[in-house]
Amino acid sequence: MVRAVCKNDKKVCGSFVAYTVLILNRRWITPAIFFVLTGATGVLGIFFPAALTLFLLLLAATALLSVAIVLKLRNTVKKLTAGQFAEIVNTYVFGEDRFQIETKIGKKAETKEVLYGELVRIVERKDAFYLYVSAQLAFLIQKKNIVEGTAEDLRRLLLG
Repeated sequence: MVRAVCKNDKKVCGSFVAYTVLILNRRWITPAIFFVLTGATGVLGIFFPAALTLFLLLLAATALLSVAIVLKLRNTVKKLTAGQFAEIVNTYVFGEDRFQIETKIGKKAETKEVLYGELVRIVERKDAFYLYVSAQLAFLIQKKNIVEGTAEDLRRLLLG
């Protein structure tokens, strides 16, 4: 058995959102393409001065796209961490084929059970596990919040 007690954390939420949006949903590809095109156009600008105008346009577009993505990520984190976010404490108890989660907000508590087979993706990062129940929604378990058992025990339960 593994047990973890996780209080919601804005920084952890931000890492999760960035990982999910940029890595899993591959939102990094478009800025990367713009970056490569901008660099290639800059090189062409050395030989063909007319390409400098295109280079400047692509440079501006790359900058704007990057800023838009960062602002969207910040806005998503802000929405997710609004309201009673900081008051939520999740207690996870992991067994052989399922885990139970008790969510407390103040004095109100709710318990749910999830079979490992219901998870659509399990991601282990350096400091946390993300247990996805859909493409965008996951349970976040920070390794430092494991109070019974170890991260290795949890990895064995989740990944076999």
